[in-house]
Amino acid sequence: MSLSEGPDDKYDATIDIEEERRILEKLKEARQDEMFPDEVDTPQDTPARVRFQKYRGLKSFRTSLWDPKENLPADYARIYQFANFRHTKKRVLADNGEKGALPGWFVTVHVANVPKAFMDSYQKGTPVILFGLLRHEQKMSVLHFLLKRHPTNHRPIRSKERMVFHCGFRRFFGLPRIFSAHPWHQTQGCHDLVATGNLLSVDPDRIIAKRIVLSGHPFKINKKSVVVRYLFFNREDILWFKPVELYTKWGRRGHIKEPLGTHGHMKCVFDGQLKSQDTILMNLYKRVYPKWTYISQVHSPDISTQAPSSAASSTLDTKMDELFD
Repeated sequence: MSLSEGPDDKYDATIDIEEERRILEKLKEARQDEMFPDEVDTPQDTPARVRFQKYRGLKSFRTSLWDPKENLPADYARIYQFANFRHTKKRVLADNGEKGALPGWFVTVHVANVPKAFMDSYQKGTPVILFGLLRHEQKMSVLHFLLKRHPTNHRPIRSKERMVFHCGFRRFFGLPRIFSAHPWHQTQGCHDLVATGNLLSVDPDRIIAKRIVLSGHPFKINKKSVVVRYLFFNREDILWFKPVELYTKWGRRGHIKEPLGTHGHMKCVFDGQLKSQDTILMNLYKRVYPKWTYISQVHSPDISTQAPSSAASSTLDTKMDELFD
């Protein structure tokens, strides 16, 4: 004798447990980042001067000097940089005197070297749209966008996730450094609009810096001097980061005066007396670069009841895994 499946079993069959756990983990990380933005724990098993050796302290985030040509990754040798992008754009548009097909004309176009992946993913009955390129539009450079979160989307988004960009007539996969907007594990053919915006600049020299915040706590409080602990855990790290400015959540500014002992306690001087519930913070920065993850083969949302070709999906998945893993 067998029992038929109950409503709970049928409902459970529609739920992906691994996906639920992944989303829960992202929600926890988003909540943690909202409560303590950019804060990281100082490692106790690794010297902070080694763990954060790529980071630097800045006197002022806006006015401190930072050489844009310093320690560039190898991929930057493959990109194109405009001396003046707006001037080049204006000149190219002014020189574009060639006339193409006028509205209402019927033309025959022969396209050579069409990628096999395009034919595998092409859905019969859908139009193929062609665009002409102006001068320099086939060159690769670094683009910066200003985006605003769409009010209908509330899912947490993490930096360096796979996403689909729609920029003019181009649609491509990318791996942005600041945020992500494409839910990769959605149902086949389903897309969510996460953010909209516009192009800010085309400038490889624009510096995008990642910030981390190290935190410590007051141990002994005097009028303007404070003994701080838990910011570092050895004397050498304190001496290494001594030139970096300190600040507190309640608006005080200060600096490290000297280490005390060998276990990470240090004497610090501030511009006013601290409260016992205050937190001492230190900002560190490092420059981050976009990875070369441009992939123009993006499946269109499936307008039929059939999913895209498995061969096309397999080809794209292989390329994505090679880039992102």
